[in-house]
Amino acid sequence: MTGKCNVCEVNEPVGVACSGLGPVSFTYCKTCLEMNAEPLMMMDATFEIIGPDVANHVKKCTTYVDGEYITWDQFVTKRVVD
Repeated sequence: MTGKCNVCEVNEPVGVACSGLGPVSFTYCKTCLEMNAEPLMMMDATFEIIGPDVANHVKKCTTYVDGEYITWDQFVTKRVVD
């Protein structure tokens, strides 16, 4: 598989998997799979649709922003501040 991971856009993906936040699949690198990371657009969509108070499985998700993995709570704080 060639190209870039849909989450970190840095590493080469190792496979395709379904998002934990919706019925869509993305390419993931090994690190993003291990971090339970979601593409930033999925975190944004979840926030827009549901808001900051989400189910526990969403709180376990991370995303990749500015070269680091951040949790749902960190994402919400960053989004509200920005």
